[in-house]
Amino acid sequence: DLNLSNAALQTWLKRVDLGGFADAYPKHFSRGMCQKLNLIRALMQEPDILLLDEPSTGLDQKSQHFLREALRNLRKQGKAILLITHALTEDRPLADMILRLEKGTIFKEPPLSCSA
Repeated sequence: DLNLSNAALQTWLKRVDLGGFADAYPKHFSRGMCQKLNLIRALMQEPDILLLDEPSTGLDQKSQHFLREALRNLRKQGKAILLITHALTEDRPLADMILRLEKGTIFKEPPLSCSA
């Protein structure tokens, strides 16, 4: 249960280019707009653990950048993030550990960098 002011909510919406849609019904949103809305709904909670399944799917470049910056900031705060992604090239720098599933077998791979 969040007690955000209208200004705080507007700030979150503007971060993902949804500022003009505060009064709109999500059932009328595109897939990308829904993805952005779900992303900020999760981030507004300031979770200790964040589970994300393909969070960049449907996002434009600006929103993908916002997502990755948000994940970097959460990591710096010591938050745990489980990220399922097909965008391994872009998301690898965010990882402390990488598990790759291939034909039913799990492989552990080294991350690109632990300082992302």
